[in-house]
Amino acid sequence: LADAQALDLEAEYLDQEILRKKNGVVYKVEDFLPGGDYYSVLSNLGGERGQLLALHRGPFNFVDYPFIVLELGDWILGSGGFFEKVTEEWFYSGNGNSPFWFAGA
Repeated sequence: LADAQALDLEAEYLDQEILRKKNGVVYKVEDFLPGGDYYSVLSNLGGERGQLLALHRGPFNFVDYPFIVLELGDWILGSGGFFEKVTEEWFYSGNGNSPFWFAGA
């Protein structure tokens, strides 16, 4: 019985939405695991974003740190269990103030 409950709890956790992109695509916890949809998107990013992520890979290139690439208009699950819209306050403005995400919000 405990094993079945643990499997149900794990499945429920993996099915939780964590990111709603501004284009309407929704990502769940399971999508951030290796082989998941979001993980695959990040792995295939090109240009500056891809280079930035490649620089932050683990020391032996088989460990990936968890990244969420946010854009204006995305919605991300906040600590209170509510989705918060990504606005300009989330990004560094060059004035010395910590960006919203860096401030631990």
